[in-house]
Amino acid sequence: FALFFAFVWGVIFKKFILNDPGTWRLPVASLFFTGVVGIWLLLFIYRWIMPNFYLQMADSQNPVVSLFGFIFQVGLWEEIIKAVPVFIALSWFKNQLKPLTFVTIGVFSGLGFAAFENLHYGETAINSAYNLTRTYDVEGLVSGVQNAMVMVMLRSVSLVFWHAVFSGIVAYFITTAYIRREKMGALIFLGIAAAAFLHGLYDWLAGIQPTLAALLAGFSFALFYGYLSKLRNAMQLANQS
Repeated sequence: FALFFAFVWGVIFKKFILNDPGTWRLPVASLFFTGVVGIWLLLFIYRWIMPNFYLQMADSQNPVVSLFGFIFQVGLWEEIIKAVPVFIALSWFKNQLKPLTFVTIGVFSGLGFAAFENLHYGETAINSAYNLTRTYDVEGLVSGVQNAMVMVMLRSVSLVFWHAVFSGIVAYFITTAYIRREKMGALIFLGIAAAAFLHGLYDWLAGIQPTLAALLAGFSFALFYGYLSKLRNAMQLANQS
């Protein structure tokens, strides 16, 4: 179910938003690489490298500390992990693919991360339904199943899309840095920082005021689409010259 919606969004992104005629092989490989290897790597970093106080910031009752946690722990590291396939593709296929395809690879990386992350949340929802059933009998079962269905559906339909948008922003900056061949570090840092900020702020707002989170998500997509327009214009100028 999670992979189904990831591929649905993948078709929409590649065919209609990015309008990328390039290969499907590398984007799909990126989806599974991030979903399997990337998430494993992120969990390894969280478990063995990051201190507990850092990992618990997002769950703090202090809203300012929580916001910092969502940005500098959740948003930052997830966007770094999702950017790995873009760096790999640029290292191996730099002269074989068009710039737009590298952005597509980044988008599919975000789709893969969200799809496989949703599997974890699905398991959590099942465990929650089980505990509610043991505590409240039939009423707990009904409530738990309803909550699980709503949560899985919402995450599969909406959050998969936003993960792709955030990782697409990072991919745009990485691709632009490789095209320009100047200030590469600054451009890559700016892309990861912008996506981490938007990602963290979205997660933080989602727990406080979902309407504001939805507005921020819409702004993020508009920003991503604007970056795509800039990339297309740069490609057209390069072809003309």
